[in-house]
Amino acid sequence: MPKQHAQIEPLVRSHYAGVWRYLRVLGADHAEADDITQETFLSVMRSPIEERGVHATGAYLRRIARNLLIDLRRRDKKLRQIKEVQQAAEVFEEFAPDGGDAWMEALEQCLEALPERTQGALEMSYGLKLTTGEVAERLGMKENGAKTLLQRARAALRDCIEGKLGL
Repeated sequence: MPKQHAQIEPLVRSHYAGVWRYLRVLGADHAEADDITQETFLSVMRSPIEERGVHATGAYLRRIARNLLIDLRRRDKKLRQIKEVQQAAEVFEEFAPDGGDAWMEALEQCLEALPERTQGALEMSYGLKLTTGEVAERLGMKENGAKTLLQRARAALRDCIEGKLGL
């Protein structure tokens, strides 16, 4: 394995998900986030960075990714969206300077604390992308019941995550 690839591998392993998640928050669709995340790490391979700690490195990679997304919006003539990208980036950095890792960890812990039926409803709705009616059918309940269950689950997750993060 070339030396360059050996140096980038741990960087990708520890920061790929955070960069991808960041791009999605900034408004990139799934495919754009995939492409730009890969391009971010390719640019680091072309011009290596000095490791300055996990948070500083993550912030640097997010800055590269944000600039690549802005360049894409300029090329696509989506100039209105550039300001939205920049505003979203500011909010993200304020609330998730670690790249969202603390939020994701809190979400996982809060999901585990939910009743099994509620976890299943969330998985069907968000993981399997089923409609509320389909979730209700699988759970043997009325559609309004499934809608209420999902609303309460989202509220419980929000309260739990905010509590864990001290918001």
